[in-house]
Amino acid sequence: MQGIDVSRYQLGIDFKKVKEAGYKFCITKATQGTNWIDPYYYQNQRNARVVGILFGSYHFADGGDATKEADHFIKAVGAMQEGELLVLDWEINYSNPADWCKKFLDRCFEKTGVRPLLYTNEARVKSINWNNVVSGNYGLWIARYYLNTGYKPPLVSPSSGQWPFWAIWQFTSRGKVPGIAGNVDLNYTKMDLATLKKYGNNQNEEPVSIYPFKDWKTAKRGYTFGQRTWYGTKHLGLDIIVPKGTPVYAWRDVEITFSQYGYQGGYQCWVIDRKKLIRFLHLQKLPFRGKYKRGQVIAYTGNTGALTMGSHVHLDCSKNGKLELYNFSNFQDPEEYFA
Repeated sequence: MQGIDVSRYQLGIDFKKVKEAGYKFCITKATQGTNWIDPYYYQNQRNARVVGILFGSYHFADGGDATKEADHFIKAVGAMQEGELLVLDWEINYSNPADWCKKFLDRCFEKTGVRPLLYTNEARVKSINWNNVVSGNYGLWIARYYLNTGYKPPLVSPSSGQWPFWAIWQFTSRGKVPGIAGNVDLNYTKMDLATLKKYGNNQNEEPVSIYPFKDWKTAKRGYTFGQRTWYGTKHLGLDIIVPKGTPVYAWRDVEITFSQYGYQGGYQCWVIDRKKLIRFLHLQKLPFRGKYKRGQVIAYTGNTGALTMGSHVHLDCSKNGKLELYNFSNFQDPEEYFA
């Protein structure tokens, strides 16, 4: 699926012709710095909505006060319709760009409930440590032109760096689109429209269930709750067989209160959720203690433990928020807890 992004340099856009040509989304420059608004932003916003093209807004970062830039952006965008996107455009040189961007993105999410995409080029994706942005569950819109032919995306896909994948790929700045005079940026996504909208405003919808793992329902199970293990005891929790390095997501707003190098391989952490204790074992890295927002990455899976052979993670649920390993009746089946 393809879309466009525009600014004041594309004047008098005929969005009806753009839609008829098959372009499904348009991301428009809204703001820059703390006081500038693109003079054609509201016209583009109105006309794209009228014809039913998915609309998005981007802010061009100046690198000043991140919170003030985010507040200016949010105020300019105003009320958002279903599925509409927010984007931070990062193109400047800066000493700590990931920290600045994370602060801006968090502010937008705090104020709107929408997680903006980060737009930047492939060189910056590969040369900067974006771990805090990636772990904040902010998606990537990447620019990589190759020969910049102005036509269809090249066969070679850009690198997504620390992100597991890119959401949108801006593949040329020399596109030609009916209804737009001159060149225009063209973008490609592997998603369909309904999936892309999930990156945008969904405040009027029921929240989608989040499991600790994206493939929760389809992942293979090892030892399950209550199953007799090879040494005759009941298994306290559930073993999920996933590749090493699989992200563990916060299924709602939770807090990690304890983490350390565990036993039977890897690290462990304790997560408090509604007065219950959820414990994860066999993790790859030491999770940071603190509060996490719904959808944030809280940990990464490691190798294995002593029971289920192969790469997996163990999780168990204590009913009273205390770890009583010898009181089996105090444990709840994780399948039931996350149902």
